[in-house]
Amino acid sequence: MKQSFLLFLFLALAAGCGQVQTPLADESAKAQTEQTIAGLAGKMPEFQARYSIAEWTPEGRETIRRLLDAVLPTLKVTGVLKGDRPDIGHYVYAKYEDGTTIYFPVNARTPERKIVALIGGKLYALEGSKQEVDQLIGWAKSQSIL
Repeated sequence: MKQSFLLFLFLALAAGCGQVQTPLADESAKAQTEQTIAGLAGKMPEFQARYSIAEWTPEGRETIRRLLDAVLPTLKVTGVLKGDRPDIGHYVYAKYEDGTTIYFPVNARTPERKIVALIGGKLYALEGSKQEVDQLIGWAKSQSIL
């Protein structure tokens, strides 16, 4: 009995770790946020990893834009996160001129379900297409920036 309780307590504490996500109740705000993200397609962000800075060739910049353009329309808002920075471990990020930054976790089991966006000073939890997110992260890993 004691072992079962301790196991339950451990699992409950582990499940509670990480950022607190609350649902985005306002559907119009959710739609506006998703529209803002989709509107970034075609724009060239600064694309970097959390612990390294890379200088990109013109071909690399075009590949980044193409990969992100495939990911952006698939991103859906799943909630609002508390805090002012993502708590997703190691990541790559795309930072756009308007200040929007999208963080993609690179060591998560399901990175397509743990994407974070900083838009207008708020953190949003996002989900995207597994295939497109995996291609973006796979390419970043192949470029040795992680």
